[in-house]
Amino acid sequence: TAVMDRCTDDQHGLPVCEVHEAIRQLYHPERAEATVMAVDPHHMIHKSQWPAGAFEVRNGCGCCRECHTILHDASPDMREVIYAAAGRDSDYLEMRRRKREATK
Repeated sequence: TAVMDRCTDDQHGLPVCEVHEAIRQLYHPERAEATVMAVDPHHMIHKSQWPAGAFEVRNGCGCCRECHTILHDASPDMREVIYAAAGRDSDYLEMRRRKREATK
């Protein structure tokens, strides 16, 4: 699928952290670029806030452990900045819209 193509290492076909480069640039610009394998699934809209979104593919984001922790510790505004820097802002905004519609 397009989602998996976007978050797969071309050389090995393994899932990579989708937000690592964005977080590196925002939080640790002094670090060297690196491809980091994703080991944790992250829900952009947390499943406790929108249970139906737990199974939405576009609501998911593959993360390494460090980035997953950073995302959960970040403010909602900062998470939006991270998703935008990672090219996932359209998915995030669409999931927020769908959550609002589902909770009306």
